[in-house]
Amino acid sequence: MAAQNFATMLGMSHEEIYPFVLRQLNESGVDVSRVAADTGLGLSWLYQLRRGLIPDPGVVKIQALADYFRRANHREAA
Repeated sequence: MAAQNFATMLGMSHEEIYPFVLRQLNESGVDVSRVAADTGLGLSWLYQLRRGLIPDPGVVKIQALADYFRRANHREAA
């Protein structure tokens, strides 16, 4: 799914996806190991992202995380 389409579905601009991902990743109770396993992203990479140590994380990885958190939030709301 294109980043633009995802952003539109969430009612947010393309620029707001990254802050959304960081908020979700830093939310209390988030199991980063689970996020890594479910998304295929590296655990170390996710912890570095969480701490703000990755200046340019790449749109593909951020999109994967945005999709993941959107699905997780949708399941919780159901």
